[in-house]
Amino acid sequence: MEEIWQHIGLLVVLFSRISAFLFMLPVFGNRSVPLPAKIGLSVFVSILLLSMMRGSVGELPDETISFILVIVKEVLVGITLGFTTKFLVAGVQMAGELVGIQMGFGVARVMDPAFQAQVSIIAEFQIVLMLLFYLTLNGHHFLLNGLFQSYESIPIAKSFIGGGIGRHVVDMAAGMFQAAVKIGAPVIVTLLLLNIALGIIARTVPQMNIFIVGLPLRLGVGFLALAVTVTLFLHLFRNIWSRFQQDFVAVIRLF
Repeated sequence: MEEIWQHIGLLVVLFSRISAFLFMLPVFGNRSVPLPAKIGLSVFVSILLLSMMRGSVGELPDETISFILVIVKEVLVGITLGFTTKFLVAGVQMAGELVGIQMGFGVARVMDPAFQAQVSIIAEFQIVLMLLFYLTLNGHHFLLNGLFQSYESIPIAKSFIGGGIGRHVVDMAAGMFQAAVKIGAPVIVTLLLLNIALGIIARTVPQMNIFIVGLPLRLGVGFLALAVTVTLFLHLFRNIWSRFQQDFVAVIRLF
């Protein structure tokens, strides 16, 4: 009977880290995914890991307070690891917001179910494109594999948050801003040159209503620049993903 309760307790502990991690992943953590599906996936993964982790965990604490503290630690570990994945989507979203404002789509916004907030149409387009490419690169496989390997660096009931994690997460956030600038730079520079050209035309041909001509021209040039730079966008995201893989492994090792 005691062994059965140990197995149940271990399953609860595994579920705590896994569910906290999966609920924040791109695609899996999207709020448009039904909650029962997320819980079912978390339980399924926890059961798969149960037989693997049973012999290497040791005895779980018998006291209720100690057991609750273990669950809290596991949830914190899962949230910390899952939070780092948010920088991927946030960087692409920021780039899309910058491009959308330059194109004149600052007012035209749609609801993003992942963030439960209104975002630019261009930002939503780039987020969808990024998620498709993320699945093509088997990014979800890497993150799930990283979650499994985290139990080696961060054992159950012995995990703690190291002092260098905060600084490393801040560095990842700074990298998000750099990624946003790199992704949005080609289109932003193109539209900036277009605005300069329109300003010169407005000075040399004052009879032309530059506001009526400029808006559709910015839209057309912006969409053309987006179409031309799709390959560059995918190349940049591949580099960003490679850097993220290194940062994700570093976060696990810093615990």
